[in-house]
Amino acid sequence: MFGSDWPVCTVAASYSRWFEAVNTLLAGLSVEERDAILGANAERVYGLKK
Repeated sequence: MFGSDWPVCTVAASYSRWFEAVNTLLAGLSVEERDAILGANAERVYGLKK
């Protein structure tokens, strides 16, 4: 599960730079796996609606 609200992340780089790094790390995954990590798991676990 990816989260972007961790304040210390921006000490080393901007959110956009972190997201670029995450996208690089997730590049080998399927669309379904990427979707799960970037949002679907949070929707399911926390009962969020799109």
